[in-house]
Amino acid sequence: MKPRTYQSCGVWLIVAISLLIGSASVTSEELPRMVFRSFWHTERVNRQFAKAGIRLVHIYPANTICSLNVPYTKYPPNWLGPGRYDWSPVDRQINDIIAWNPKAKIVCMIDLNTPPWWIASHGGADSF
Repeated sequence: MKPRTYQSCGVWLIVAISLLIGSASVTSEELPRMVFRSFWHTERVNRQFAKAGIRLVHIYPANTICSLNVPYTKYPPNWLGPGRYDWSPVDRQINDIIAWNPKAKIVCMIDLNTPPWWIASHGGADSF
């Protein structure tokens, strides 16, 4: 899979699998060592964090449901089955963050949990 690059409001964002350990460097720019992390992003909260100067934003394109039997995120899954992907929910999540916080740098958490379609196709009831 090729890295995906997004441009919005004149800011280039490179979505990468990142672990920020002891450093807040993203590309060559130093950022405050604070990250806004939410599985359920809303415009109001993202704008509040942007106003507070928080530019490092965590996203989670989830493909699973939580133990309460509800999705982790308001964006639909992007892994639909073996070899079947729909990247539009990930694009929408990134574009929403950029619209709400134009200076945001994005850290993407990768969901390695078992998706519901796999569990169902292998005779399981749930992943818990």
